[in-house]
Amino acid sequence: MRPRELRSGDPRGARLRAVGEATLKGTPLAVLLLLPALGAVTAGALGATDPAAGEAALGGWVGVGLVPLALLLLARPPASRPGAAALAPALLAVALLSWLASNGEGDGLERARALILLAGGALAAIAAAGLDEGGRRTLVRGAVVLALLASATDLAGLPGVAGGFAGNTGELSDAVLPGALCGAALACTGHGAWRLAGGAAAVLLWVHAVRTPVSAALVTGSIALVGASLAALRGPRRHAPALATAATVFVAGAAFLVAGALGERGAAPATTPAAAAPGDTGGIEVRARIWTRTVAMTLEDPWLGVGPGQFAVRFPLHRDPIEIELSSHGRRQEQEREVEHPHNDLLLLAGESGLPGALIWLVLAAAAGASALRALRSGDEVACALALGGTGALVAGLFNATLLYNPVASVVGFALLGALLGGGPPAPGARSRRLPVRLAGLAFLALAVWPALGLARHGLALASIAGPPPPTAVEVERALERALAARADSAVALSLRARLLERTGAEEEEVLAAWRAVLALRPHRVEPLLQSGVHHARRGDLSEARELFEATLAVDARHPAALRNRAWLELSAGDGERGLAALETARAAGRTDALWLTETGAKLLLMGREHEGAATLALAHERLGGLTGETAWALSREYRTKDAALVADALESRAHLLWAREHADDARWEDAYRSLRQVLRIARRHLTGGPAPVRLELGAALWRARMPEQARAMVADLTDRTPLLARLPAWVAEALAEM
Repeated sequence: MRPRELRSGDPRGARLRAVGEATLKGTPLAVLLLLPALGAVTAGALGATDPAAGEAALGGWVGVGLVPLALLLLARPPASRPGAAALAPALLAVALLSWLASNGEGDGLERARALILLAGGALAAIAAAGLDEGGRRTLVRGAVVLALLASATDLAGLPGVAGGFAGNTGELSDAVLPGALCGAALACTGHGAWRLAGGAAAVLLWVHAVRTPVSAALVTGSIALVGASLAALRGPRRHAPALATAATVFVAGAAFLVAGALGERGAAPATTPAAAAPGDTGGIEVRARIWTRTVAMTLEDPWLGVGPGQFAVRFPLHRDPIEIELSSHGRRQEQEREVEHPHNDLLLLAGESGLPGALIWLVLAAAAGASALRALRSGDEVACALALGGTGALVAGLFNATLLYNPVASVVGFALLGALLGGGPPAPGARSRRLPVRLAGLAFLALAVWPALGLARHGLALASIAGPPPPTAVEVERALERALAARADSAVALSLRARLLERTGAEEEEVLAAWRAVLALRPHRVEPLLQSGVHHARRGDLSEARELFEATLAVDARHPAALRNRAWLELSAGDGERGLAALETARAAGRTDALWLTETGAKLLLMGREHEGAATLALAHERLGGLTGETAWALSREYRTKDAALVADALESRAHLLWAREHADDARWEDAYRSLRQVLRIARRHLTGGPAPVRLELGAALWRARMPEQARAMVADLTDRTPLLARLPAWVAEALAEM
């Protein structure tokens, strides 16, 4: 093509430009809009290592997939009438303002993910707003094909998206939902093969939701289809019966799931796994509690929010204790459960971008609702499909962060909303705008391209160690090196690295440095707080460990390991009375059982923490309280036959100590030091050198038995005696003073 042919005065050039304009408004543009979602759905189970990392990786895939569209729109922006679709870029603008106000603090990876989705959503909405009739038809049909592909692959258990492409079947249903609702509209209003394909997409979503189960998908479909049925009564009524039938099927499925869940909740306490199983009313209660606390968090910074992607960073301090119990299935789930988003698009936007962002979202939703009513009353199959798919994504956002957290649902949903809200290509001679299209492409390229590449590489690195088979330590280390090279601010990769260092026996300081790197990004995350406290306790850093355990409990006041570790720290190395109070708190919260109490009491006795150990044993079993030498000896024999060597040793040493005290009271010092030597002998099996209190008491007994050299040797290296002597019989201090 020669340049002169494109001059404005050249008729052939004008025709070529017209063809190019039509291309950018038709099928090719629609295909470019759906290409990122197709790539993300077929990218594999990228969330197998961590669901949040999977979402970030898919956000990267979607971002990379949108680059060709952004470049094309920047180079050759078609004339467009964006209409209310221009509200999508306004959401991005508000998020950027919130980011600037936060001075870039927080989790950089999560910020990148959030901005990629907002920039991608703005790009998709503005681009789709200019689609002509053929382009809109292709967009709808492409969304149906995408839903069919994802649902069928998952239901067949084939590699790729089986079990949820982000490691979460709920995320899969959200991604499928817009296309499946487009399919339901085609099945009810269309004709030919696409009517069958649309019906198949809707049926597969229904089957997936019932089988998984995912109540939110069926509730969303029910709301959208019931609304469509009612709207159709005001237009061509020929579609109303079919829409009503589809609505009835979805309502029946939703009722079946909710009824089953209510039956399970009626038979189980609120904190049992049955009461909080995914998809049932336990999930509804969890969401309700999260929503309430999200509102409280939002009101702390109502105008700017916490910043894009920072919900998961700030929300831990606001979590409801009952919600934590439900989410962790009554603490029966070992892995920590974080709240990555509030399961509501409006609340997520309000929390991260402030009330201005929420207001824009409400205006967008109202405009979409009005456009959907007009489309449904028209009876046109493409318009009805856009109405059901676009508003369905908005309704789904009432129960999940569908458009603002799920990468696939986001790009498809915003594209459908853009096509629904936009005015399409302008009529010949009518006023049109190219600047919004060009700005959307420019904003996406500036904000999203490089971060998207990093997220995609980061996700691929972590997916390589998801197994099976389980990766070796070397494989994990190499994968984490690649992940951190792509995104050095990955809290997931840094946490995996800290766990690897713990598993491979690295130095305490190296492990602590690894956990500190996680805390720099997520200062209120339970795992790094707790693990850092444990490692400080092992090093003897009492104040640091105490501070970290208290910080853990500030986030989760009933955390079992934090309560037990705090109690153990004080009982074994801190203030005994404070330790017993912490132990009682743990018991009141139901975080200690008889076995843990028995073993803890035994360890304390063998460490020389006599008062704390005896009190803990008494809490474990009534018969372990108020021991005499004889009863302690008899119980030690009993535990020895049960292969409980730790408890048997503790009780045997307790018997010898009590006998030594009886001998000392009778001034039989030779018998006293012999019994105390037995105590020391047993204790040295568990503690190198033996506990200082036992050595002090033995040294005093040796002195009173007129064995001065042995007495001095026993206590020579024990310089800080005063705190210990206060816990021993008075004669010990008297004897040592004579020495």
